[in-house]
Amino acid sequence: MKKAVLAITGIMFVLLTAMPLHADMRPYTWTYGYMTPAKGEIELEWWGEFRKGKDTDLYKPRIELEYGLTDRWVAGLYGVFEKEGAESWGTEIKLEQRYRLFDPGVLPVDTALYLEYVHNFKEDVDELEGKIILSKDLGDFNATLNLIAETAFNGEDPEYGYAAGVSYPLTERIRPGIEAFGSWKGNEQEHFVGPSVQVSLGKVWINAGAGFGLTKESDDFRARLIVSHELNIF
Repeated sequence: MKKAVLAITGIMFVLLTAMPLHADMRPYTWTYGYMTPAKGEIELEWWGEFRKGKDTDLYKPRIELEYGLTDRWVAGLYGVFEKEGAESWGTEIKLEQRYRLFDPGVLPVDTALYLEYVHNFKEDVDELEGKIILSKDLGDFNATLNLIAETAFNGEDPEYGYAAGVSYPLTERIRPGIEAFGSWKGNEQEHFVGPSVQVSLGKVWINAGAGFGLTKESDDFRARLIVSHELNIF
């Protein structure tokens, strides 16, 4: 599995650095933004996430492919891997749909809907996750909120969550921000807060963020890196 992850990561790196890019800015690392790829655009992404837990550390790389079906509707497919201690495995495959209800500025708050189907190979269970994405621009300043609900088809309690961010561009290429995110299921709650930044490098754009745990159930620390590439081939 380790060799497969490294091979896929290598292929993604070649694709990300070899193709011409015309991408919208993505302000956040943990919070889904309102904008979607244009019709015909393909977005390739490599995600790396590190979780420093109370007893063990977890690394979760992810490969994602998104395609703009229309200027407002995007479909995505991605696989998630995990490495915990000496063990590594492919854990999930996800199918994503994201739809912007209107063009930016038509509503007082820009609104998009997100629906995701997940098959968890590790636990052999199917899951469904929904998000409402709310975003508001005030000049160059942006604030975005995700309201999240997730259910597994195995009789367990549903899980609810949120992610929120505020950001402001320092330059055309650099946009720092602050994000908070968390979830609760039954009596257990996880909450995090930390900085994030988006950097455009011309052919690629990079998001990096950190979250520091605020509750006893939370990991001590989480970090995420996203390398993205958008292209228009149709």
